[in-house]
Amino acid sequence: MIRYDSIPYWPEDVYLDSNGLKDETLDTLSPMNEISYIMLKEIDHQKNIGQIAEIVCNRYDWPLEQVKPDVLELIHQLNQGYLINIQSPRSMKQKVRDRFISLFYFLRTFQGTRWNIRKRIGLDKNRSFWKLFWQIAISVSRVMVMHVFLLSIVLYFIFTFLQFPAMVGAIIFFIGLISGFILHEYGHVATFYLLASRNQHAFFALKRGTFQVIKKELDAKKECWVTLMGPLLPTIVGGIMFCILFAVGDIPNWITWMASGLFTFHLVWLLPIFVDGKKLWSLLRMKPEKKLEKGKGEKTA
Repeated sequence: MIRYDSIPYWPEDVYLDSNGLKDETLDTLSPMNEISYIMLKEIDHQKNIGQIAEIVCNRYDWPLEQVKPDVLELIHQLNQGYLINIQSPRSMKQKVRDRFISLFYFLRTFQGTRWNIRKRIGLDKNRSFWKLFWQIAISVSRVMVMHVFLLSIVLYFIFTFLQFPAMVGAIIFFIGLISGFILHEYGHVATFYLLASRNQHAFFALKRGTFQVIKKELDAKKECWVTLMGPLLPTIVGGIMFCILFAVGDIPNWITWMASGLFTFHLVWLLPIFVDGKKLWSLLRMKPEKKLEKGKGEKTA
């Protein structure tokens, strides 16, 4: 949750000047008024939101009780647009509290946009596919690990009831589910950097329980490949895994099907009811003359 003791800081490739906020990744400029500029100038990754409000109020003799909520709302709006990141207090008590808030928000028990802190992570501009993989792996794991761990505990008890090797099943589920999503997002990112020009970049966006790649849109043919390779990469890995485990022979069938299935099920993301499938089918249905046009604005993979 964004609070008065939260510390705002600028993400990579976002810069403030008198004209507004410049996003160099998406090549956009967000204009702002003079008062917003005065407030945002105080952001230095040191001061929290409450301290920023006090500083500008003392400097310009503004009423603190009015300015403080305005600063909070401004920071919140920029965070929702991935133009500013938020660092929460590092006390263990607050970390535990935020973990429970994250879980309840994911389960839709809590509602409201200020519970939903978003984070922007810049991707490697040198296009090192090894570094890109580790950036995606760490980011996806941070979002998923607690939720998947809880699901693994539930699966452990179900397997125990069904008299399956519960610990083995829970471990396969935990590793396989997270690894599949890592490969899914890496498929989007790696394909984008293979097809994009050297001056086109993307960033990884995190919010409670979800993640996405945000970038400028390529032409329709390239966008099809970027969209397709997200679900396709883990599916290919799952197919190879199935062949290897099946060829070994002495591995129980349920392990073979479960381990490979956690990767190959990503193929369902190509159905039109899911984001990847909906985007892919819309690109395939585009008129030929529109396919030749360059995409404008931001798109997610």
